[in-house]
Amino acid sequence: MKILLSIFLVITTFSFLQPVFSAGPVDEARVVFSEMVAAAKAGNLDKFKSHILPKDLAEMEREGATRMVMMMMTEDDPAMFQAEEAEGYILFTQEIKEEGPDSSMTMRKEVYMIKHEGHWKFGTPQ
Repeated sequence: MKILLSIFLVITTFSFLQPVFSAGPVDEARVVFSEMVAAAKAGNLDKFKSHILPKDLAEMEREGATRMVMMMMTEDDPAMFQAEEAEGYILFTQEIKEEGPDSSMTMRKEVYMIKHEGHWKFGTPQ
């Protein structure tokens, strides 16, 4: 019993002494990107719109494109996107290659996540 108690104390002490790692900007932005895609897949328009920069959301709604953008994102898997950190934003990219019998095509998807009032939002950089 003493041995089990000693092992438990060592494990408990070790776990408390582990350094606390906070997520970096890329990880934080990817989480929000994932939440946005999940909202799109669930058809939750209000939640989806909450992840868009206000100026971009206003433009999307003016053009009637909000639902179209949401539908396009239902196919995305944020884990498959490469991230590039730049000043003021994170750019997530994914290249999709389509091979046909007579041709091939590469499509590049880009998702910009921008820090706005302390939160990551989908939008276009200034």
